[in-house]
Amino acid sequence: MTAKKTTNNDKKTQPAAKTASALTMADLLADNDYELKIPKPGDVVTGTVVSVNRKMVVVDIGAKTEGLVVDKEYQLAEDLIADLKPGDKVDVYVLEHQGDAGQLYLSLKKATLDKMWDKVVEIHAKDEPITVKSIDTNRGGMVVVYEGVRGFIPTSQFGRESSGKLESLKGKELTVKILEVDKDKGRFILSERLVSEEQELANAEKALSKISPEDVVEGVITGIKPFGIFVAVEVPLEEGNDDNIGVLEGLVHISEISWDKIDDLNALFQKGQRVKAKVLAINEEHGKLTLSIKQLQDDPWDEFVDKFPAGTTIQGTVSKVVPFGVFVTISPGVEGLIHESKLEGATFVASDKVSVVIDSVDTDQHRVRLSLAATDVPVTYK
Repeated sequence: MTAKKTTNNDKKTQPAAKTASALTMADLLADNDYELKIPKPGDVVTGTVVSVNRKMVVVDIGAKTEGLVVDKEYQLAEDLIADLKPGDKVDVYVLEHQGDAGQLYLSLKKATLDKMWDKVVEIHAKDEPITVKSIDTNRGGMVVVYEGVRGFIPTSQFGRESSGKLESLKGKELTVKILEVDKDKGRFILSERLVSEEQELANAEKALSKISPEDVVEGVITGIKPFGIFVAVEVPLEEGNDDNIGVLEGLVHISEISWDKIDDLNALFQKGQRVKAKVLAINEEHGKLTLSIKQLQDDPWDEFVDKFPAGTTIQGTVSKVVPFGVFVTISPGVEGLIHESKLEGATFVASDKVSVVIDSVDTDQHRVRLSLAATDVPVTYK
């Protein structure tokens, strides 16, 4: 018995079904149920974690190949990766660079921060308080973090209780409000004062109505700059009630600190220090005060002319040497100038002692003209 041979005519003429391995990209694209997503660098997309190990996270983002979180991006996101497992949905940021095999490099941290910045912008619009953690301090204020987003609280934005005590707040949580946020520039400025002194600041308008020029006020130093000191002025709104106050911002310019010459304000003041000052001017539009500390002290010029009339010889100390002459402190708060034309070849440095003659005094302009006393005039021998 011989086996029956089959011929081509015996075969069915219908086409053979394609196996999964024989599918081409064209076939996939032709399938209405298949959508090929090709994310672009800069996109934030949601993917599914495929695997996690000690060096990388593999994420399916629906592209031609899976994306990788590796190297620096892995290290930056270790706190997030610790809780990840296959199957988890995650937001990832598509980076510019692609791997040699065409796979995309991804960032978990950047995607998370991107969403947090959007949240911060929304909170700012609603003027809601948030809780931040202090991580560092510097001369300008305090660096804080809010759910991965770094922010900054300037020293002037701390209330009286915290001002001058920033070091003790390191590592602690603070309730603050957002002053300014700019996602593109990464700018995130906060205020502790808007929370801790919310009621006092709300009373600022009432406080303005109770202040007049020449009033003596008291407050706390909130900032020290080369040009002056900022003071949170406390204005009682009810007589005998120290708890019901309004807070106004005041500035004491360096020229209004003391009758003596001041070189370094940090040597005289510190944040959190309480000071008294006289009100010189009020800016009602901005709710700010111009203050003076020296106006609470006796003006040394008031009695200077009586004590030291023109022609008096007096001992002084060189305070500054300038191209046009030498300034000499001749009395507390009073300086005079020896013009270069009257130095007669003598040279001095700061802190030198020198005998001078008072040539003239202009009390209105607070100017004294000096010349060298005979004992300090250099003698030239021929």
